Amino acid sequence: MKKQSSNDLQRGISVILCTYNGADKLPATIRHLALQQMSPNMPWEIIFVDNNSSDGSFEVARAAWDSYGAAKVEFVALRETKPAKYYALQTALAHARFSYFVICDDDNWLANDYLSRVFSILEYHPEVGAVGGQGIPVFPEHWNSPSWFASYSEGYAVGPQANQTGYVTKRGYLWGAGLGSRTTLYRSFYEKYPSFLLLHDDPSIMTTEDTEYCLRLILRGYDLYYDSALKFQHFIPEDKLTENYMHALYKKNHEGFVVTGNYYLAVKLFDKRGKIRLLNKLRLKLLTPLRLWLARTHKKRIREQTIMAYLYPSVARKNLIVLHVLAFLKDETIARFP
Repeated sequence: MKKQSSNDLQRGISVILCTYNGADKLPATIRHLALQQMSPNMPWEIIFVDNNSSDGSFEVARAAWDSYGAAKVEFVALRETKPAKYYALQTALAHARFSYFVICDDDNWLANDYLSRVFSILEYHPEVGAVGGQGIPVFPEHWNSPSWFASYSEGYAVGPQANQTGYVTKRGYLWGAGLGSRTTLYRSFYEKYPSFLLLHDDPSIMTTEDTEYCLRLILRGYDLYYDSALKFQHFIPEDKLTENYMHALYKKNHEGFVVTGNYYLAVKLFDKRGKIRLLNKLRLKLLTPLRLWLARTHKKRIREQTIMAYLYPSVARKNLIVLHVLAFLKDETIARFP
């Protein structure tokens, strides 16, 4: 299938459904997509990407949509052999036909008004770069929630993402599950600047690609938005309900901070126009060297060294991630909110 030009995008929504060996989960997920209640004059599509599965996911997905799907909604089935959701997303969004997209993981069951709500928010709030909703956990039959689950539920993308509906830009991220955003922004960011997570030698940190995208949106002047009325059910199988899996999940997110931490500091330092305010810059130039000298932990030293890199080009040259973040931040050829 031919890749779509950003200039040819139509008004509507592309649902991005990526999977790796998710054949057992796909029928239920696709059935919920088929139940979406959209206006007849609001076009949408599903772009399914099989990310190198070996369990027949490709054929299962096609058969499920043929069984449940609406004839007017196109179901585009693609394959991506490079392992990692990041590559599957790249493939999907390169083929998207519509101006907005929603990421539906293979274990997400979107409420039937999910797509229409995302469309309305993005259509009427141009400052919103991404919108997220509330995940509701669904456990296997005859399975009770583990005693520790409530304390770690955020790592599973379930529960509310804020106390109330509104802007959550200061939070710095939204979950990739159920994320709605703008196709032109994603393409603009990643066609010229592939994920900086790829610069690190640990492929497991690619699971934090959703956080990186949100931080890129903020650096380019866009807001993040949470709507408590946006709801999806998140099916969590037994193999993900062990303490070993939970600890591994949080370990990956923590390790991703070696890259995303550079973004977070940039968000704190720079305003929406990509500038550090003069008085703040002078203050930082005076205090940061002192804080670095006084730092007694590795974590604090890394933080102050990173701030120094953002303040001084000669120091930035020693930090590859900071160099790339600065280039992304200051590039006038990629999308920025007016």
